Amino acid sequence: MSRLVYVIGEPGAGKTTLVDAALAGLDRMQASWPVPHELLYSADELLGVHLGRRRAGFGGTDALSLSIQPGVLRWLAGRPPALLLAEGDRLANASFFDAVGALGHTLDLVLLQAPPGVAAGRRTRRGARQDPTWVKGRITKVARLAARYHPQVLDATRTPRELAERLTRILGWEAR
Repeated sequence: MSRLVYVIGEPGAGKTTLVDAALAGLDRMQASWPVPHELLYSADELLGVHLGRRRAGFGGTDALSLSIQPGVLRWLAGRPPALLLAEGDRLANASFFDAVGALGHTLDLVLLQAPPGVAAGRRTRRGARQDPTWVKGRITKVARLAARYHPQVLDATRTPRELAERLTRILGWEAR
């Protein structure tokens, strides 16, 4: 079975930045079947898969179609890779996480937690135009997921390097 490591956090917490930092130095090959993902290699060894796609602004699962969840679950019901890494809001929901578990896969949730105001400041600096009500809803959603699934918590005020090293350890990768 597979292991899914999923990074959650409020908008602007730094989820995409964290994952990009953890994947720095890896060879990444974009694939589109059965769902958009990147194959992650180090020295020609397949380490795992990053679910989603890279794009400017919002990457990861947020770059996927709103209707992607059934396709990902079909993939997980078949022959998925041993390790999947994902971040973003698109698949961060209880029905997806419960379905992953029901298929026999392990879910390791990672909460990138920013102190009050830090994520809001980052959203402002990057010019985000997200509706405040939507942002409040995402914050509530993340809090509920954290209460239900008891994630490993990373402090978003740490340096990108410290956070990337911690996520790399969570993924089970040796220092590269």
